[in-house]
Formats: sequence, C-alpha cells, structure tokens
Amino acid sequence: GHLQFDVRCVDKQGKEIAPTQHNSVFFDIHAVKGSNLIKADANASDPYMVFYLKSLGKDACVKTEVVKDNLNPVWDRHLGLSTNDLSDTIVVELWDKDISKDDSLMDPLEYPVSSITPENPVNFDQDIQRKGKPAGHLQFHIYAVDKSSPVVQSRDIVLQPGQQCHSQWG
Repeated sequence: GHLQFDVRCVDKQGKEIAPTQHNSVFFDIHAVKGSNLIKADANASDPYMVFYLKSLGKDACVKTEVVKDNLNPVWDRHLGLSTNDLSDTIVVELWDKDISKDDSLMDPLEYPVSSITPENPVNFDQDIQRKGKPAGHLQFHIYAVDKSSPVVQSRDIVLQPGQQCHSQWG
C-alpha cells in the first residue's frame, strides 16, 4: 500500500509551533539479549524490555517483542527515543508478559539524558537485580545520535488482516 502523512509541531495547548531541531537529542537503543533470567512463571518467563523517558512515563514507551517461555531471550532490536529536555531521564525495565498482569523482572535502571553523548554511550552488559537479589544478566546499548549528520530509518512491517500498526517518532 501507500502511506502519506503530514507532521506538525504543536505545544501542549495544541498551538502550532516551529520545530526546534537545535536541542533535540535522538537515542538509538539496541536491546541485545538477556541470559539466566529469573522465572516469573511455572516453567520460564516471557521477557520483554521497555525504554521510556521519565517525564512522559510508560504510556510513551518503546519496547521489544515478547520472547515466550525463555530465560535466555535474544532481541537484537533497535528502538528509538527523542527528547528536547536534557534534564530528562531514560528508564530501562525488564518485564514478564502475563495474561492478567505483567511482572517486573528487575529493578529499573535510570540514565540522565545529559550523560549520554555520542562519545559516551551506555554499554550495559552486566548482572541485574530484582529487590536486591540476582535476577540474571542483561545486555543493551543506548547511543546518542549526532543530529548534525543525517539519520535515515526504515522499517519493514508486515501486518495480518485486522492488525494495527502503532509507531512512535524518535
């Protein structure tokens, strides 16, 4: 099919404003894998990772797909977040997908936006904890993308009849 759309920048009151690229920061997040994760279900866990800006909350998160019944998930997935607020914080969480209520698999990690630069990415490859106890090992990276060089992203999306596509600009 064909997709055509327009993008407008608006303030919190809905008034159209000019875009401000000069202080916008884009983050390329690479969710790599987990290993030896704790069991949240009888046999294993159904883990997925969540990344969001603290100021926007989980309603504006980006996340990996759920890997069913697996304590050693491999996502190898790139996600994106952007912000104009250098005082904001990126929150990283690991969850187990359940029918009724998702369960946390680790204590949340937080990274101040101002501390992540092209020269100083987050390279997380270490053990995690949940409520002070070992919860497995996790690997992910958060890169600040230099806006002075053009960034082009493309995604292939295959939808089944009746499925919806939800996307977030990053």
